[in-house]
Amino acid sequence: SQPFVFGTAEEGPAAMQPSNVLVLLHLCLASSASGARLRPNVPSASLIKKEGQLGLAALEEQSLRSERCLQLAPNQAMVIRAVGQQFGKGSFLLAHAEDAHEPEDDPALRMLFEALLDDCSEKNSTGNQKTNATTSPPWLVDVGVHESSVTALASSIGCGVAAFDPEEGGVKALETTRCINAPTRPFAIFPALAAEATSSSGSSLTLDSVFMPSKGVANNMSVGKIALLKVAMRRCCGKGAAISALQGAKNLLESGRVRCLATEMVLDKSTVAFINFLKDLEGHGFALLHAGPLALPGLQLAANGAHPLFRTDSKQLRELYDTFKRIRQFDERSGFRVYGDGLSLDHDGQYFDYTNLVVACQGPLPDRLPVKEKAPLRFRGGRWWLEGMLKPSK
Repeated sequence: SQPFVFGTAEEGPAAMQPSNVLVLLHLCLASSASGARLRPNVPSASLIKKEGQLGLAALEEQSLRSERCLQLAPNQAMVIRAVGQQFGKGSFLLAHAEDAHEPEDDPALRMLFEALLDDCSEKNSTGNQKTNATTSPPWLVDVGVHESSVTALASSIGCGVAAFDPEEGGVKALETTRCINAPTRPFAIFPALAAEATSSSGSSLTLDSVFMPSKGVANNMSVGKIALLKVAMRRCCGKGAAISALQGAKNLLESGRVRCLATEMVLDKSTVAFINFLKDLEGHGFALLHAGPLALPGLQLAANGAHPLFRTDSKQLRELYDTFKRIRQFDERSGFRVYGDGLSLDHDGQYFDYTNLVVACQGPLPDRLPVKEKAPLRFRGGRWWLEGMLKPSK
């Protein structure tokens, strides 16, 4: 979907293209009163559809809420994107700073996460009621940087959410996303790095300190199942950031509260500790799955349109790391490719993101999760993939 952009300026009233009028009229009027300017852009198809569903009264209510939420300094801008649920009929708004990295719009990945968040829905895939007014909502715990799409998705389908982001821009985007969506479930934002230890300054926190009961400390986040713990640092915060966050959640993961974990295996010096951690989870009843490198062209999607997951185990993940490490060492000695931060780059300027999405679930897998059996690893030209994850060549 195409975004629309709000930005403050020192001159002029709000301006917009005629094509924006039907959908964004109320948003523009509200923003112009506070000096905000809508930068010309094409509204998303989901917003146009939404206008017909909600009616003008709902749009006006949403526009007034947007006016309160978009508190921008002079010459700042915020991009607002409307995104639809993949299985449900609802949608949500997603905010990020205009100068931030544009979030990747991968409907197949979003559908995979929505399947992992199945516990958040009030009804299961057969239509039966799963929660009631007295049931504590399941949680999404989202550890990342400048990436709030899964957070907003989980909130829109009924989860309480707790998001951790150590960077100011990411926190601002999360706060704006929370405000414009007005969630009815808890939506907590922690401006801190999730790590192995809690710092005295509060700049880093362990997930155990937030979600596990502490003696003599009342903590409402120590109640309720966690549908998904997502740890995806996306090249932030130094090598080993993901394993550090996971080690700070060890007691939580062993407590039985977490149904599924989704994290990234980046194939660097921290990977051995990462795999050993996953091996310990296997000992606590977690089944391991992985998606492979999702940046490859020609991926074969599941029947429901999501990226499929393949069953795996810590032994195969160690095989992946050891083999890729040997290939990397040969390439770097020969000068064929440069590696770093989950990417390889060849002489022609072609890069490959070799990060592996790994999922660990305890108990029955979510109903909608597309799962395939364990597949052999394949390597060629500085790349790796799982047999069966690519479309057959013609």
